[in-house]
Formats: sequence, C-alpha cells, structure tokens
Amino acid sequence: MKLQPILITLLVALVLVTGTFWFLKTYEYKAVDEYVGLRGEANSNPLFAARLFLQRMGIPAERKDSLQTLPPLNTVLLLDTPDDSLSRQKTDTILAWVERGGHLITHSASLPLGEYVIPENEEWLAIQRGKGFITLVADLARIENPAIGDETRANAKFLWQLVHKHRAVPAGVWLIHQDAMPPLWQLIWKHAWALVLTLALLLPLTLLALSPRFGPLIPQSAPERRRILEHIHASGLFMWQRQRKHGDTQYHDFIAAAEQLTQSTRTQHDNTYPDA
Repeated sequence: MKLQPILITLLVALVLVTGTFWFLKTYEYKAVDEYVGLRGEANSNPLFAARLFLQRMGIPAERKDSLQTLPPLNTVLLLDTPDDSLSRQKTDTILAWVERGGHLITHSASLPLGEYVIPENEEWLAIQRGKGFITLVADLARIENPAIGDETRANAKFLWQLVHKHRAVPAGVWLIHQDAMPPLWQLIWKHAWALVLTLALLLPLTLLALSPRFGPLIPQSAPERRRILEHIHASGLFMWQRQRKHGDTQYHDFIAAAEQLTQSTRTQHDNTYPDA
C-alpha cells in the first residue's frame, strides 16, 4: 500500500476535526426572541387584546364589525372607529340608544360631540344623556394592540375602569373598531328572501322545461275528409247570399247545374267512397 494516500487521508481528517472543534468553541446555539409583528386577527383588529383581557377577567366580550344592530342596554358599547366613519343617521341611532339607558365608551373622533370637551390633563369625561352615559375618552389607543400590555401605564386597568364606570357588573361588552357593510348575500337574504326562494324554485323548473325530451313522436291525426255534398252546399249558400245582395243572375244556372250534378253523382260517390 502506498504511503501518499494514507497521508492525504490523515491530513483531511485533521482539517475536519480542527475545523469542527473551532466552530463549536466559537459559536453557541442560543434561542433569541425576535419581533415579527402582529399576525392574524391581532393585525386587523386593534381591540383583539382588549377582548381577550375582558374575557379572561370574566366579562363576555364580543367583536362586532358593524352597527347594524345595537346591544342590550345592560351591555357596554365600546366604539373605536376611524374619524368621521359614522353617518349622521347612525350617530343619532347610537345617541338614542344611550338615552334609553345604554353606556357608550368612545372618543371624540368616532362620535363628535361638539358641546363636550375633555378638560386638560384629564383622561376621560363622563356625560349623562337621558338614562344612559357616555364616557368620552381622550385617547383610546391605550387599550389597542399592543399598548394594552404596557404595565407602566396600567392600560389594562384603565380599560377595566372604563367598563365598570357606570355599572358594577356589566352584562357584556361589544367592541367595535369599524362600521363595515355586511356581505352582499346577507343584504339580499335580509331584504329579498322571498325573491331568492322564488328564483330557487323557478330555476330547476325552467331547466326541466328547456331540457330535450326523448322518446317517439306523438302521431298526428290525418286531416278529416269532407263529403262532396258539403262542398256543393257551401257553394250554393255562397251563391244564394251573393244573389240576395247583388242580384247575381248566375245563381239560377248554378242551382240547375248543382241539382243535375247531385242526382248523377250521389249514388256513384257514396258507393265508391263510403267514407268521403
């Protein structure tokens, strides 16, 4: 066996062992936390963490994507919509709900209330309206993702105080961050369900009526043959009416010819074509 291949093999093994030892001494496997941003619902719903917090604290909290309906009066409505996103009609509906005894938490950008201004250095302003209350907050960003987890500012406690501002134990909390239109199919079903059901019944019936049919053709009945005497009678009636109106002189000639033809052909016609 030659010495050169052995030396090359030993050299390669030495390089590999030395490199592995150096790598293990230089680098260390370590788990590192890296911020990857919000994902899923937390990325699209700024009140996602607030809802989880309230649920863990024993308060039924729900996410609502529109204000098509309003909650019961014993449920808190937390409205954190973008600026000027509510119509005047929707604003009046919410204020009427408050006057009946509801509790609304919002900020001035979502629900403009020009006659009320939060005092300087204050975080909220409690407004009584009818039988209900409006808690006008200076900055609702404190309870959004991920600021609600800031323990130095006690933002979670701030949300807890807002919810219990006017009721010791609210029946629930509705969290609304947008007033989006419902899907088209929901609007159609809500306002035109009768039309949808009618079309659903007519469609298969229409397809059935337009579909090709298989099988033998229905035989057509042969046209009915009329007797020759009926033709003579009809012609005579026509000539008689014409003679009465216009004094046609051919009427008498026609009568004579018809009588002669009838006498000469009656027997022959009936015997030859009994069904004619």
